[in-house]
Amino acid sequence: MRVLHPALLASLAALLVPPSASAQWSGTPWSGVRYLQRTDPGPVRVRAMEVDLCAAGMTIRATRPAEANRTVSSWGSAVEVQAAVNANMWHCGDLCGVGIGNGESFASADDGHWGYLSFSLDGVDYPWDYDTIPAGAGIEQAVGGHPRIVNAGAAIPDFAGNCLERHPRTAAGFSADRQTLILAVVDGRSGSSVGMTCAQLASLMVGLGAHDAINLDGGGSSTMWLSDRGVVNVPSDGSQRVVRNHLGIRSHGEGAPRHCVAHRPLGPGEAVLRPLGESVSGAWGFSLLDLRLWEESALDGYERGPAMEAPRLIRAAGEPAIYLVDGGFKRHVPNPRALRGFHLHTKPVEELSAAEVAAFPEGPPLTQFPTIAVSPAPEHAAFLVDYPLPEPMEPIADGGPATRDGGSTMTPDAATAAVDAGAARDASSADGDSDDADGISGGCAAAPAGGALVWPWLLWLFVRRRSR
Repeated sequence: MRVLHPALLASLAALLVPPSASAQWSGTPWSGVRYLQRTDPGPVRVRAMEVDLCAAGMTIRATRPAEANRTVSSWGSAVEVQAAVNANMWHCGDLCGVGIGNGESFASADDGHWGYLSFSLDGVDYPWDYDTIPAGAGIEQAVGGHPRIVNAGAAIPDFAGNCLERHPRTAAGFSADRQTLILAVVDGRSGSSVGMTCAQLASLMVGLGAHDAINLDGGGSSTMWLSDRGVVNVPSDGSQRVVRNHLGIRSHGEGAPRHCVAHRPLGPGEAVLRPLGESVSGAWGFSLLDLRLWEESALDGYERGPAMEAPRLIRAAGEPAIYLVDGGFKRHVPNPRALRGFHLHTKPVEELSAAEVAAFPEGPPLTQFPTIAVSPAPEHAAFLVDYPLPEPMEPIADGGPATRDGGSTMTPDAATAAVDAGAARDASSADGDSDDADGISGGCAAAPAGGALVWPWLLWLFVRRRSR
């Protein structure tokens, strides 16, 4: 009878025995981020994060070359992210594989076998076995590693060299729909946590929901830091190691997500550009995080629509569905994500009778998040990329039913609860968000027909933030 080597038996046991009872995902103070800490058989300490890339205001940040050579906590604090891990290996020289932070690339070594995770405006990618480092191509942030450990939902079984040994490890991957980023750090080189092989790390990432995943730098570099808790793992050097580059997460909690695969601007054939004036932008609560600088050629493909109005929300008494009154039409707010996406979660909701709500003609639903296109200098005109409204009908007096005497106005919390309770239908249709604390009951602050100028301080902040 053939006897298996003890080390192999231990590896199999670590994969087959279920994790401890403390393997529950927990919430964090940041919207769209969940955290996991547990100890698996081995023993092996695991720290992981699940990041909803389509959560309102979610942004990913990687290290710029000028920010290199810092501990994970030092870098995370300096660039004001809420969570961070170490990223690329760097025994190759400046960096092994692709490293891009805010569009600035490291002079990375490329020997054809480094893969990477990239984050572009409104999307992510997972290129592998490439021939040349991409020269920009719209990539804002990227980190690389080796080897690939999960491919198309399956753990890769065969590895060599260092991968066959148990060490501290850091890994990153995407869910199948590319809407979730999964990060994991495994401690090692101690009696309380012996580390993992690459095969074990692959099984861990599959168990955490990764469809594709890559091994990042490990050993003494493996570090996970959360801004509210500090370093949450135990680096094997006894303290944090200075590393070349990092990957960070910033959840703003409202506004458009930066790298959501599902968040694509509506095309010229299905949308119009609606001028957005300064006062109306303020009423909605739009900020620099909602802006997208567009080329003039991209703007030229769209027809112009009516100027946006200050937001007004209504619902029928006793009904969960919430509507935005826009140009005399009612537009369904499809779900809580849209409410936060357009910063509408702080707005009061007028409670009308069912007949009064029915009197408004139906318009297109609100999109999930706002896409605000800003034209090039010197105009810097701002437009909401939006579904066209139907042809105008007979106007309702005063732009629609007003709040009746004795009627009630919902609080923001009640509005969110109402949407959550039953207005999740039409969720696939859309985009929306607002963070102004003052209630807006109606009115129209029209922008000039050619588009409204974005106030100078907002553009200055936008450029300043892009450089951070």
